[in-house]
Amino acid sequence: MGWRRPDVGSPGGPTVDINTGTHGQLDEDRVSADAVIAGEPLTQGDPIYLDSATNKWKKSNAALIATMPARAVATQAAVLDASFIPAFSEQKAGGYVFVVGDRGKNVYVASGGGITLTPTATSGEQLQRIGFVFSTSEIRVLIDELPISIQ
Repeated sequence: MGWRRPDVGSPGGPTVDINTGTHGQLDEDRVSADAVIAGEPLTQGDPIYLDSATNKWKKSNAALIATMPARAVATQAAVLDASFIPAFSEQKAGGYVFVVGDRGKNVYVASGGGITLTPTATSGEQLQRIGFVFSTSEIRVLIDELPISIQ
């Protein structure tokens, strides 16, 4: 599926690359949001949330309800107050290390931050799926669910 203007032919026809302005077939995984600001040092691949007090993006942590839900994934490492472009739902995010057998498995926000393939069962933590393993180095971000509180 490519992004195209309605007046530029039929599906599969010419498209305009909104990242470069060139014509051709678009790769939907290159389409991303505007840059945002890191509210703490971030590692590539961290699930992140928007801190309403500072209007900056910080790490989500399944053990800390105030940092949930995750709304995106950091696509690169960022230091405090640096700008970066996050991956929102329906995009790929790289920088991970998985084995071939992990492909298709669900990915969750981990206790302590980061990601895990094991859903939490710890009382008081938040369970939120943020996507699935796409390849040995990427996840497909699917942040469309609210976390569930584990009782």
